[in-house]
Amino acid sequence: ARFYMLANLCAHSKRGAVWISYAVDQYRDKMNGKGFVEMTTMGMAMPMHCAGIHLCTDDPSEALICKAAMALTSAEVKAKTRIHFGSHTECQYRLTTFGIPHVALPFTTMNNDPILEDHLAWYKKCLTKCQDPAGKRSTSNQFGSNQHDVLFAGRTYSRNGNEELRSMAMRHVQKYNGGNPKQRRAIVDSMVENIKSKGGRFLKLDADGSSWVEVAMPEVRQKIAQMFRNFRRPRASQQQKNSLPTKNHLPLLDETDIAPNDVLFGRKVYHDGNLRLKHMVESMAAEYDASTRGRKKQLVDSLIEDIKSSNGRFLRPVEGGKWQEVLDDAVVFSKVSSHFRNNRRSNKEKQ
Repeated sequence: ARFYMLANLCAHSKRGAVWISYAVDQYRDKMNGKGFVEMTTMGMAMPMHCAGIHLCTDDPSEALICKAAMALTSAEVKAKTRIHFGSHTECQYRLTTFGIPHVALPFTTMNNDPILEDHLAWYKKCLTKCQDPAGKRSTSNQFGSNQHDVLFAGRTYSRNGNEELRSMAMRHVQKYNGGNPKQRRAIVDSMVENIKSKGGRFLKLDADGSSWVEVAMPEVRQKIAQMFRNFRRPRASQQQKNSLPTKNHLPLLDETDIAPNDVLFGRKVYHDGNLRLKHMVESMAAEYDASTRGRKKQLVDSLIEDIKSSNGRFLRPVEGGKWQEVLDDAVVFSKVSSHFRNNRRSNKEKQ
């Protein structure tokens, strides 16, 4: 029987999957070459990176057909594919020259009898999954009677521990958002201790998704911190979306409606408010470039507040030569921050 396999023990498998078609002696198929293209296409269509393809055969006609077929393939496939013609010993020796040891092949060393233990274990595992009526992995026998475990596996799995953790996060979200890093760490640690005091654990699926493993504490803290961020972001965006009028409902302004302290967004716009913004940026540039990220944010916020306190607005151009006020604080912050970057870039060009 012709088969494809993933050579996990070979050097090439570090760069991806290695596919081997082995049709030597008792493993030769009875199709007389039929279905060869379909089987090769099936192997290439597997959802994983293919690092190499080895075609082994002791049939001269089949070797010639393979070589002829290779002439019609792309250069990428030719570079990855090798054809080996000969007996068991000859083919297996040629495979070793490509870093594929004999132990990576599913048959014995002396008489080349098939080794099916790994295949049968994989088959039984797949059969167990198919027999699960819910179409999911059964987890009841992995936890006993403990319902306080927290499962980090998306929304597919949920336990009482997940609900308890989420409830605690909702109670502490305001304190967490207003606290410093040390206070936030204490909140997260208290939540972890609360779960552990009830016998709960923090678990996730292993690499192949077949069993649950305990999560290390640094990763647990990271996931809980992400939970707090998830609470904050949707709420802030929704509040801003509900409080701000849409672009279609904002009034359109003519040039006569523009005040002297207004800042106009756009290229090559000469206005008193823009010149004032430019002078403010130049006066704060040295401190801005030498500051930390947090301090830079404070400088930009103070500049924006200074303009707004002098009855200045931030306007963007729209079709028809009209202007419209920008009420989104994030957009205004991004635009003003870009003035500092542009000032630094222009200074470097002058030097």
